Amino acid sequence: MAGDDLSGALLASSITVISLTTVFIGTRLWIRSSLKTIGTDDYLITAAWAFLTGLCACTILSAKVGFGKHMNEVSNQDLQKFLRYTTGCSATFSIGIGCAKSSFAVLYLRINPQPVLRILNKCLIVFLAMQAIEEALIVILQCRPVMAAYVVPRPAHAKCLDLRVLWWCTFVFNMCTDLFLFIQPIPAMWRLHLPVAKRLGLIAMLSLGLLVCITSIIRIIFVTRIGPDATYEFAEPMIWSQVELASLVVCSTIPCLRQVIQKVPWLNHALGLSSGRRSSNNYYGWSGSKKTGGSIPLKSYNQNHKDGYLKSKSKGNTAYGLTSHAIGGAHTKNDSTEEIFPYKTDGNGAILVTHEMARDIESHTSSAAPSIAHVDDCEIGDNKGT
Repeated sequence: MAGDDLSGALLASSITVISLTTVFIGTRLWIRSSLKTIGTDDYLITAAWAFLTGLCACTILSAKVGFGKHMNEVSNQDLQKFLRYTTGCSATFSIGIGCAKSSFAVLYLRINPQPVLRILNKCLIVFLAMQAIEEALIVILQCRPVMAAYVVPRPAHAKCLDLRVLWWCTFVFNMCTDLFLFIQPIPAMWRLHLPVAKRLGLIAMLSLGLLVCITSIIRIIFVTRIGPDATYEFAEPMIWSQVELASLVVCSTIPCLRQVIQKVPWLNHALGLSSGRRSSNNYYGWSGSKKTGGSIPLKSYNQNHKDGYLKSKSKGNTAYGLTSHAIGGAHTKNDSTEEIFPYKTDGNGAILVTHEMARDIESHTSSAAPSIAHVDDCEIGDNKGT
């Protein structure tokens, strides 16, 4: 950015980020509450948005006391306020990042049944919580005595940490967690029995967070350029910190926007989210119901649960033609379906939908009973209920 005063840019970025993320997070909560599917990931991403709002608020307050201007233009009194406000910025950023990434890990715990990945995601949630607390405490308690970090000039006897070490460690940890979180769903999405276009759409939707890696790289580049003129040189890294956290909040909301798009017929058709037909079958009152938003959540089989499933149930509409079955029970590791409904209260089990077509010709019978997985919509999410 050009110019000698970046306080205006700090104000503009803060207001824009707050406005944009408020719209996205409000849309997400409205959709999830209307479907009665608000979960832990919604609470976590809302907490991340709250900390992002705190980050922007501290940035606005800092801009009013010289943040964005050269240090020789800022009085010592304003400089002390600047140090306090920017400490608040750093602490809220660290905690907000931890909450946002934890929301993705919680989402994957719901839709990915693989034991190894479930363990890794649980460990990641614990790691993110510890990382956020550690970074916030280091920033707040960076000097001994503590108040020496917020006094200008700094006392000669004070001992303070070099925060550049913290910045680089944060960058490495954030990059590793980003790659793990947003590459993780790609293999599972690609194995789905869906058209290639839909599979690519799901992969793109769940992997948008990889864009956060780019903002993280840009931010660390600006951070390494911070010198003695902290009030001016810290402005651009702060803007990119806002962008990084805002990107996580927005990316977490993208899957929910599909429900909004479905309410606009021409946009729904243009994006290929509708197959142009609706299923007339209603399996136990779930297909097309308001409770599920007209879809059944995507969930893979769990090999560790083979009992307690639904018994077979058939439904026929005519003497000959199409007959549907809902078959419950054990399955093999090669079984695959796109519409899966968790029957048991622990979220395990499935309903396999098959179609049989038979026709009588004189005294001979020709029949075919291919087992297929029928998909009208594929919805990533969590539907409560039994």
